[in-house]
Amino acid sequence: MSLRRLSVLIFVTFLSCKEDPAEAHHRLAVDLYAKGDFAKAAAEYDEVAKLNPALDEKIQKKGAQAWAKAGQFDKAAAVLERLANQKQGAEKLAAYKEIAGFYLQQVNDQTEAEHWYEKVLQETPKDAEALSWLAEIAAIRGGARMAAKPADPAMLDLALKRYDQVIELTPNAVAPHINKRIVLIKYLDYLEKQRVASLADAEANKADKEVAGDFKAKAEELKTRAETMKATLDEVSKHIGELNKAAQKK
Repeated sequence: MSLRRLSVLIFVTFLSCKEDPAEAHHRLAVDLYAKGDFAKAAAEYDEVAKLNPALDEKIQKKGAQAWAKAGQFDKAAAVLERLANQKQGAEKLAAYKEIAGFYLQQVNDQTEAEHWYEKVLQETPKDAEALSWLAEIAAIRGGARMAAKPADPAMLDLALKRYDQVIELTPNAVAPHINKRIVLIKYLDYLEKQRVASLADAEANKADKEVAGDFKAKAEELKTRAETMKATLDEVSKHIGELNKAAQKK
């Protein structure tokens, strides 16, 4: 074998043994992630994705997770959104839900989560899962999940509306009925506090019969609303019991 041919053979062998740049960045990303250096790991995962756009989705999501652990949620969401835009149909909607869940559960950003669930409803208006989470967001904003948080009646109204939509789509599911009951209980507590406050205002203004009368009328209106809502609560509670009994028989 001539010296020239040997040199060519050695060069070709060297090239064939040279590590793929994407794989080198991937190994570094894995190592950095294991050491807890999440920001640098995420940057390395981004390099891998740039070098290999067809990269396994699981690896790219690992990069998003690294950004999230580094506290850079916007970059984590950008990775998830890029992956979502590569999908079509049901897979794309599932990706939207994943992004919404990321914002709601990891970032605690209800506004962004709501935005992505609403994008799902733009495609499938009767998606029970998206409606359920939108109802939950409204319930949280309305104070239904925290006894100490003041009630927001507008948000509670929205939560009830959305839970009713979910119940219409999944009438035999217990969870939406239970969640609706929680909202009703919060709402009833709010109405009672408003009624008591109106009566107190009536008493404080008893010297002015007209003003006191207005407060008493408001208190009576609140009482009527509460009675109607209490009837709804009793109906929901009864239905929950029926659903639970039916489930036990299966």
